[in-house]
Amino acid sequence: MRLSEIDPKTMESKIHKGLFLCGEILDAFGPIGGYNFFWAWATGRAAGLGASRTQ
Repeated sequence: MRLSEIDPKTMESKIHKGLFLCGEILDAFGPIGGYNFFWAWATGRAAGLGASRTQ
């Protein structure tokens, strides 16, 4: 998914509200396959916090 389709603070999809994305599913940078651990952890945390704030 393109980064332009994601709210960067909550990692929520702008197209499908209530859908939070993180890690290598996002079209960020570099090769996939386990090299982007920091990206996965940082976006995972942001998505988790964003999802916990919605009700």
